[in-house]
Amino acid sequence: MMNVKLNSKFPTYQEKVGISLGCHKDFLASRKAEFNVGSSLSAALKGFSLANDITVSLGFKSSEKEGLLLQNTESSIGAIELALVDGYVVLTFKDEVWKSLKSSKQYQDGKWHYLTATRRVSPQSIELRIDEEDVGGQITSGSFRSNPDSVFLGKDTFKGCISNLYLRRPDSLYIAEDLSQFSSTGDVLLDMCSADRPPQLMLDRNTSRKR
Repeated sequence: MMNVKLNSKFPTYQEKVGISLGCHKDFLASRKAEFNVGSSLSAALKGFSLANDITVSLGFKSSEKEGLLLQNTESSIGAIELALVDGYVVLTFKDEVWKSLKSSKQYQDGKWHYLTATRRVSPQSIELRIDEEDVGGQITSGSFRSNPDSVFLGKDTFKGCISNLYLRRPDSLYIAEDLSQFSSTGDVLLDMCSADRPPQLMLDRNTSRKR
């Protein structure tokens, strides 16, 4: 509103609220990405450290049995990896020793799933939860190699989509990471997932309407 008067005078506004031009930068962030084999996103994220308690959450969708979801290594501190192995979600963490958890179900069904991985320093523990119900179980740990100090998404054999990555960094505790700020390698598409609407399903739907 303009030309507002109070007691025949134009007031001085201390604070302005309401509708304004443009969008807040948080609404313009990229929260979802589609990966093809060999593609990845990576970033060195300030405030994310394996030396502390960490909680990682993300959504994923894939029709493939194998693929890296997330990986991070900090020299002399530790490493974390989330991956699909034969369709199962496997969380591997290294501090003093390697520890791994494996989901009880397979998730190469082409549907969206959401996982949360937690690591506590004291007492030392790791936890994996998928779709709020599958907590998996401990398995014999394997090892892996990755580039230090960067958080990787995708990479190697993963083909599918990742969305709503939360790393609970001090300056973004409840804000999903902006994937447009990551460096990309290979064929990565931001803000989309073509698997959301498979062409065959669209064809079947159109066919049924003509009958």
